[in-house]
Amino acid sequence: MGIISIIQERLWRHDIKKGSGSPQAYGWIVLVLSFVVRAWSTGLTYSIGVFLIPLCSYFGWQLSEAALAPSLGLLVYAISQPLVGRLVDSIGPKRVIILGLSAVSAGFLLLPYTQSLQQLYLFYGVLGGFGIGATVPVPTAVLVTNWFRNMRGLAVGLTNAGIGIGVPALVPLSSWLIVNFGWRDAFMALGVFTVLILLLTLLIRDAPVGGKVSKTTVAEEFSTPMSMVIRSGLFWKLLIPYTVCGFTVYFAGIHLIPLAVMNGVSQSDASIAVAWMGTVMALGLIIAGPLVDVFGGRVVLIMSYLVRSMIMPLLLVRLDLMNLYIFATVFGFVELATIPPTVIFCRKFFGAGSMGFAYGLVFMGHQLGGAASVLVGGLAATLTGSYNLIIILSSLLTILAAGISATIK
Repeated sequence: MGIISIIQERLWRHDIKKGSGSPQAYGWIVLVLSFVVRAWSTGLTYSIGVFLIPLCSYFGWQLSEAALAPSLGLLVYAISQPLVGRLVDSIGPKRVIILGLSAVSAGFLLLPYTQSLQQLYLFYGVLGGFGIGATVPVPTAVLVTNWFRNMRGLAVGLTNAGIGIGVPALVPLSSWLIVNFGWRDAFMALGVFTVLILLLTLLIRDAPVGGKVSKTTVAEEFSTPMSMVIRSGLFWKLLIPYTVCGFTVYFAGIHLIPLAVMNGVSQSDASIAVAWMGTVMALGLIIAGPLVDVFGGRVVLIMSYLVRSMIMPLLLVRLDLMNLYIFATVFGFVELATIPPTVIFCRKFFGAGSMGFAYGLVFMGHQLGGAASVLVGGLAATLTGSYNLIIILSSLLTILAAGISATIK
């Protein structure tokens, strides 16, 4: 811990000498660490999928039984967000990130010793679900907006672009570890890597200290009581569209491959297209951030939802490989462009002291919307033999989201 403190102080003094107007040297270090945390945590969320079949083969479980673990993890992740946000507001994002990575590390280091479904549910579903939810996205959102006041959109976009790196990196890495070393050692390796990232986060500082204080900073130094946040019309104008965002994002992420296969595209080709969608999504996030800084968050929100409403109907026609890539490119570019404006609006409307709780509630809506789309999409495909109803519903909901976003001032 002494070494960490020395490194922090030396970097901090260098920052002060440069004028301490953030973002300076240390602000960029915090951003890079936030990017790493975002990439790693999101990658772990998706990597559990490659463990399911090996676990079922080893223990003789049904796939539906093993799949309850990631389902439980997503549920714990979603419902924990208001609590996580409240903790961020109370003790700061750094401590919450450390708490979250500690829980994830414990879960993954215990997973190699799994002997029953109940242990799998506890180690991954509860410890992993809460831990990942306590690392991203609320703590990292508060952290980078603390440090970046003039380029917040860019900072938030760059941090969340880690999603597009973590998933395509950790999923194949997990698969390679399982093939070469077995599922137990693969879990252990991911747990050890998580501990190493936990050690890196000790370099984080919650916010700059000293230096110039801008008018923007002073204006944000307030808190909004929880009851007033929930009763605020502005809160609902953020929550409803963001829930629609989650609905469409998880529909595309989970059901696009089955939809493509139903239309004659091979599963391998469809998987590559979805991976491409994730890459474009990272690019869209990086570009959306500066657009928020220049044109404002409302414009970016409106355009993001309108583009989705226009591209969704493409899935109603024959989804050959070309149309699949057109959809993946256009949808991927805007699918998470809503993050920078939503994060910045939560801070602007509810204050630095309540941003964690406000964004935690809004993000919980995003995740619950995603869970609803996964369920409704599966039911629609089972009962009707197609995804047409859910596609039409998604298109109409994004028009509604654009309309609500247009009223934000």
